[in-house]
Amino acid sequence: MADGGVGLKERIKAHKMSLFCALCSTGWSGDGKFWNQIFTNRKEKTTPKSRQSAAFEKRIKEQPFAESLNKIKDVVQSEFIGSFPIAKLNFFALYAFCTEVLIEVSRKFTAPGAMPVSMIPYNLELAVDCAAGFSFVACSFDVIQIFLDRNQSVAGHRALLLMKKALITVSEGKTASDFLWKSL
Repeated sequence: MADGGVGLKERIKAHKMSLFCALCSTGWSGDGKFWNQIFTNRKEKTTPKSRQSAAFEKRIKEQPFAESLNKIKDVVQSEFIGSFPIAKLNFFALYAFCTEVLIEVSRKFTAPGAMPVSMIPYNLELAVDCAAGFSFVACSFDVIQIFLDRNQSVAGHRALLLMKKALITVSEGKTASDFLWKSL
């Protein structure tokens, strides 16, 4: 995804999702995109034109530093205490959760009678691990995409239902706070 910071073939880019992380990645000095978002209250997310950049630089130099800090605080604070505190997101906990989901997918897929024998190559005994779950999900998404490209319904697709059950099983009892750093 061009605007979200994550995509299928790239790692999570926190500096695209969080102004706090963007500020950190510039050595706490901020770049043009950062200051553009600060002074436009996040309405503009692109690199400013040179005239606008010069105006930002002038504003930063002329006003008391405390004013710039307050402006940053006002804009960035939602990343810590807003409805989605991205700066507090514990990516390790999120990764561990995804791993649990993939293992559960693998468990459900390899359970007797869960999937047609024809889907299990050479009747091999399949491992129940994260890699097996990932392989199943990746293949299933490819098949589902083919259905969607042909304008066919995926409602009731066994693989999709299996993945949904795995996600529900692992999600049970979890809340958003389970994926946030506690000490921030």
